[in-house]
Amino acid sequence: QSIANSRVVLEKYPESKYVEDAYFILSVSMFLKEDYISAKEYLILLIDTYPNGEYYKEASLWLSLSKLRTGDIEGALSLANNINTDYKLNRYERYIFNIINAEADIYENNIQSAYSNYKLAIKNSGDDSQRVRAYNQLIQISEKEEDYENLLLFLEELYDYLPTDKQKKEIKLLSLEYNK
Repeated sequence: QSIANSRVVLEKYPESKYVEDAYFILSVSMFLKEDYISAKEYLILLIDTYPNGEYYKEASLWLSLSKLRTGDIEGALSLANNINTDYKLNRYERYIFNIINAEADIYENNIQSAYSNYKLAIKNSGDDSQRVRAYNQLIQISEKEEDYENLLLFLEELYDYLPTDKQKKEIKLLSLEYNK
């Protein structure tokens, strides 16, 4: 629905005060749908059109993450580091910045640094769903690396952030399975 509404704003009301919001909603929606190419296009348009806009820093970080997901690691890190150096990031922006660095670490097979950056992302997260996503990444990495000591630690830390008893039970069972 928000995608459709944003497109209506852009097509029928291109001079509206909501155009910047519409570009931002479209770009992040494309990213979340894993359409990183479209996300990059909307983000570049948003950043170029509104260089002093409300979403400039966050949009730049989403662009960095989109570049990373399309294989442009150097471009992603350069952009993210420039934004981090040139601007004071709020907590959520620091969360995205930490995710960018963690994903880049994975590309570069720097597992310990990825662990550290995901832990920083958890520290900077604003809600439990962000923490759960970061912990899930830590769990996947540690499982892939057969790093069972950290895997058990991450499962234990994740437990407190799970919203349902069913999920908590599944994590406990998984912990027991790895503890064997």
